[in-house]
Amino acid sequence: MASHQKLLTGSKHPQRALEVLPVEPTEWFQLSVQSARSEHAQTTDPDDRELTFGFEIEFLLADIRYRNFDTLSQSLVTSVLCEIGEGWANKCANIEVQEADSTFWKIGHDNSVELTLTEEEMAAELGLIAKNCEISSRCFGYNEKGVKEEITAVLDALRQNFDQKTPGHPFRIIVNETCGVHVHIGTGKHEPTFDKSRFSLTAFERTIDEVHATNRTLQNNFLEPPSHRALNLCSDTGKKHPLEWVALIDGLDRQGLVEWAHSCSAFSDKLAYMFHVVADEEQCNGSGLEYKPTVEFRQHRGTMDPDEIFSWIDFCILLVKFAENTTPEEVNRLIHDHSLQPTFCFSDLLSMLGAEDRLIAYYREKCRPKTVVRERDNALSAETDFDKRDLIKLVEKKRFDQKNPVHVYERIVDKLRRNMYGHLSDPLRNALVESLQLAILAKRLVQYRTLVR
Repeated sequence: MASHQKLLTGSKHPQRALEVLPVEPTEWFQLSVQSARSEHAQTTDPDDRELTFGFEIEFLLADIRYRNFDTLSQSLVTSVLCEIGEGWANKCANIEVQEADSTFWKIGHDNSVELTLTEEEMAAELGLIAKNCEISSRCFGYNEKGVKEEITAVLDALRQNFDQKTPGHPFRIIVNETCGVHVHIGTGKHEPTFDKSRFSLTAFERTIDEVHATNRTLQNNFLEPPSHRALNLCSDTGKKHPLEWVALIDGLDRQGLVEWAHSCSAFSDKLAYMFHVVADEEQCNGSGLEYKPTVEFRQHRGTMDPDEIFSWIDFCILLVKFAENTTPEEVNRLIHDHSLQPTFCFSDLLSMLGAEDRLIAYYREKCRPKTVVRERDNALSAETDFDKRDLIKLVEKKRFDQKNPVHVYERIVDKLRRNMYGHLSDPLRNALVESLQLAILAKRLVQYRTLVR
């Protein structure tokens, strides 16, 4: 492992690195973006000193030139990231961690990330080989300086080396519907923060769905939030107030939901519990599970856009900080006052959580139909290789459709009608459906005007 890393770090170009890479596949590499403890980036707010975060991004790396690419793809990515790693050494926060792995960026793979059947057929016609990749960040401190610059440098290196979108360039990064971004927040606290985070996410599931792609709001065992999980396990949930629903889910967890589900073969290898105390090796802050449970948010679609990643991380941190700093009584009051309001939207939730104006403005812009149309057109026009254009067009069009605000709202309405949120009475569901249908009509009109211009 060490000799491979040293060899790869010296390579300046990914194509040249192929001459010296090992032929055996290696599942994990530690990158040289190592977090040596430093006095240059101390946290500034005592209340946030223990708050840490990390994330994983999933993507497919496609190649058209190298026949042994399947065994070399991760080594290739490692060689590129190792080159930028030295510039980030000794720029990390003074975070107390117990496991060295938390101080490294890592590259691995996830077999759930794959081409769809149609994409696979098109790739085969082009001679493309696609290999799934998962990059896990190191553990960051909440107030650590230089975090966005470091993350942007990693994403820029990936795009510049593997996604130039020009004729003759052998590589492409494909981020399709099987890819996701997973965010881990380490609080350094005990169960109260953990529980209140889950309560808030559960009560505002319908609102949070407004910013997710439609394929990320299905009842999928790999990314399901608390309501989905409880609906799978409860034969009769009844129609409840959101606070009663939250209490029911809390009771299920405390009665051994995790152990029960793991004993069921249908769930044993598919569970994605965003709110249970995870195993040591799953914790981004490298601490014992009895001390620092990690809150994991798995729903976000895959992306290589740093602004999209930063904004979602900001929201996740906001939700956890809200849980840390708010009493259970106040959490219940806010859930009672706002979760039942048909017009309460994601930007309202951000305001309630105390988000900065820039974050609210970002999500308002991203939820506009004309923004999604513009981003789709930009993505399609960026691909200049005629041979690969049809495949890239297929992927990007699907991403547009899944993030299209009209389709997102239609999915929420469908889930409301099918009682998939699990905590709403019939009158409230009907009021929400009526309100959202009006919003859909308005968004359709805006989108039509945008497309016909």
